[in-house]
Amino acid sequence: MKQCARVLGVSSQGYYKYRLRPLAPTTMRREWLTGIIRDVHVASRGTYGYRRVHAELTQAHGVL
Repeated sequence: MKQCARVLGVSSQGYYKYRLRPLAPTTMRREWLTGIIRDVHVASRGTYGYRRVHAELTQAHGVL
């Protein structure tokens, strides 16, 4: 780890502080939406395009 930190020009403490910080709310929402979109796509057997996926998200799942 020390070699990697030295090559990248960061301290070991800074690296671990970065790694252990909580996720930002935007990142959490994106991951949540990605999971729902994946589920809708799989449930449609890959036939839904973005318009149907959007309609499914807004009407069935209440996502705004």
